[in-house]
Amino acid sequence: MRNHVQSLVREAKKTYYISIFSQEDNAAVIWSKLRHLVQVAQDGDSETSQPDRIFDDGKLYFTYATPKIIAKALARIKSNAVGSDAQYINTIELDSLPNVIVNEAVVQFTSDVKYLGVRVTNTLAWEKQLDYCCAAYTDMTEEQNLRLYRAMNACIRFVFETRRDEHITPYYQKLGWLKVAARRSYFVGCQLYSIIFSHQLGILYDGLTFRSAVSSRSTRAADDLLSLPPCRTEFYRRSFKFSAAKLWNDLPPDIRGTNKNYIRTCFSTYGHVHACRFVYRNQGFNNCAFVTFTKAADAATAMRDGSITLHDRHLTVRPAYSWYQPDSTEQTFMYAMVGNDGDSTETGETQLSTEQYVHNDRLPNDTENVSIHMLNDHCLKHIFQFLPIVDRVRIEIVCKRWRRVVKNSWHTTKTLDLSPSTWGIAYTHTIPTVVLRKILLKCGKFLTRINLNDPNNSLSEDTLTVIGQLCPNLRNIDVTALTVSASEIRALGKRCRNITELRLGTLTSKCDSELKRLFALNENFRYLAITGNFISGKCLLFLPAQTMRTIILDRCYCLGDAHLSTALKNLENLKHLAISKCARIAEGTFQVVGQHCKTLTTLELNGNFPLAQTTDMSHLNHLVDLQVLKITHNPKVSDHFLIGLVQHCQQLTNVDITGCHYVTNVGLTALASLARLDKLVVSYTRLLTDDGLENVRGLKEFECRRCLFSDRAVTTLIRSSPELRLLDFFGCKNITDSTLEVAKDVCSGRTNNVTLNMICGGTGGILAKKKIGREKVPTLLNLYSNSLYAK
Repeated sequence: MRNHVQSLVREAKKTYYISIFSQEDNAAVIWSKLRHLVQVAQDGDSETSQPDRIFDDGKLYFTYATPKIIAKALARIKSNAVGSDAQYINTIELDSLPNVIVNEAVVQFTSDVKYLGVRVTNTLAWEKQLDYCCAAYTDMTEEQNLRLYRAMNACIRFVFETRRDEHITPYYQKLGWLKVAARRSYFVGCQLYSIIFSHQLGILYDGLTFRSAVSSRSTRAADDLLSLPPCRTEFYRRSFKFSAAKLWNDLPPDIRGTNKNYIRTCFSTYGHVHACRFVYRNQGFNNCAFVTFTKAADAATAMRDGSITLHDRHLTVRPAYSWYQPDSTEQTFMYAMVGNDGDSTETGETQLSTEQYVHNDRLPNDTENVSIHMLNDHCLKHIFQFLPIVDRVRIEIVCKRWRRVVKNSWHTTKTLDLSPSTWGIAYTHTIPTVVLRKILLKCGKFLTRINLNDPNNSLSEDTLTVIGQLCPNLRNIDVTALTVSASEIRALGKRCRNITELRLGTLTSKCDSELKRLFALNENFRYLAITGNFISGKCLLFLPAQTMRTIILDRCYCLGDAHLSTALKNLENLKHLAISKCARIAEGTFQVVGQHCKTLTTLELNGNFPLAQTTDMSHLNHLVDLQVLKITHNPKVSDHFLIGLVQHCQQLTNVDITGCHYVTNVGLTALASLARLDKLVVSYTRLLTDDGLENVRGLKEFECRRCLFSDRAVTTLIRSSPELRLLDFFGCKNITDSTLEVAKDVCSGRTNNVTLNMICGGTGGILAKKKIGREKVPTLLNLYSNSLYAK
């Protein structure tokens, strides 16, 4: 009877779970139910129950829940590497650890986990538990204080494995811990200090009264003492208002009065201090001060010291951002280029209205001759939009009306780059970060695209942080010319949540953790280009699978084949993939590209992949929708691969096999059979001859730099390609003037108005006997020496 009842209960429970988990679609509800089931199983089992009974309900959940809700629940799981020695734990790179995969979902590594209100860190540090709301526990009774004190003693005895009868105070000193009452007093004092000097929170600051405000008598007591409110009960005596004020009055005067004068005195030992400004922060207890030295050498000496203390506390000294330094070369450049940023009221310059400006001595007194002032604000704003940035800043000092109109005109600025035409400066000038920041303060919130890919720039390493703070609506970001750090990517992810295209250059360190957070927060990513950095590839696992269209990876030397292949397996809507000089790419990536990236239309592979085999290239033959294929400087490209490619990929219009030395005329003949082929690049190939090129016809662009082709094959190509626009045979020694004469005849008889551009430098006869530019050629024929930009 008992077994029968148990079986009925088990079946009823199973039926109930199936009905609930198959319908529930809320990840938070699912996760809470799963935890509740495990807790119920733990509490309900008897001592004789088997341990695996605990997971019966969880097994039912994973068996009968839909894949969609399982994925949502697993997204809330986090894993942690735990150890008692923080020195060893902090040396572990979480990005380099192997993935923890549960039901095909990757579990994220984290440094701390919060479970049922308890936060567990990987270093087993409990500060977040012990110090939580510590300043609010001033009314704690002696009994409660004793219980907390004994709990901390038990923790210390557990750490040091001491006996119960052994004194605990020496172990507090070894840990550098304060006892419970002293620790609480410390946090109360820090909180009160922040309230007094920052005036925040207002409700607490308004409840504090200084003695000097309630008494006019001159006494020897300091003016910064707080007035103690009269109290009649012990409960009120333990309140924050009274206990904090009494603690403040008991502090030494030098600690109570710490201000910029103390800071100035502390740093004056290194040189003359020009200015000192104290900044109080509302959040946390880490305030800061800006100290400006008269000489830069004195500031450098203070930074190198590393042992500056104030009231027995170590001070961290760092250089301020460039825009906080008033005498920097960047500030001087800013004033020389755009004046005083339109802030003429600070310099004493009088702001004029439109009428005052017209009737002033600065302009003629005849308003009819000043026609621009007759235009309304909408017309002026439309005109100002076509001015370069420098001129738009300068005209703000004309009058108040123009300044207001210019300010309103910035909302149409959606794109910003570093080109001289955009800024209105000479080509020899560059834009520093301090100038860029001033412009972003004006138009940053309106920008959707920023392009900083000019290598000749003077931008500092904190530029991306400024962009992240001031440009929250960016969608297209190109910072390939900047050196980016992990903190800058973290700052970018805090504000920018609409990024669709991102181009990154050099990174100072591995930034997989920061990049994966950035990818997870931007669900509309479409384009990613990473050049010259050391990512491992784990961040690519967090790219949105449905929206990604283009991935370009150039010189990512630490990019792992396993991470890249796993990421590409999920990106089944990818259209463009480019991998250049990534030495760790192996068979896994080629196999995944051929089996899962069926929608690819453009594939670019540059360089030798030493871990891959020649047979691995055959996986690419499954890309039936491929239109552009560029495999350059790869010795694994063979005739066999090209024959198979032509049989399966009939949509190809552009093929580039530059530097593939093992391709012969057999492979070139196979490529010539492609019906839609418009562009063919076979430069720097050593085995191709006229016999293979004679079969190529109907091209629009053909490049064969430093090849063995002669006049016979090239002239045949010119005659058989009436729409040929580009013919580049630079460095082909076997091509002579005969090719030029045939090109003249063909272009003279063209009726389709298509111009043929021939790059014929370094050949056997054309440049040796005639100088390009003086040769008489037909209108539809242009001759160039090395490129289309150098005749």
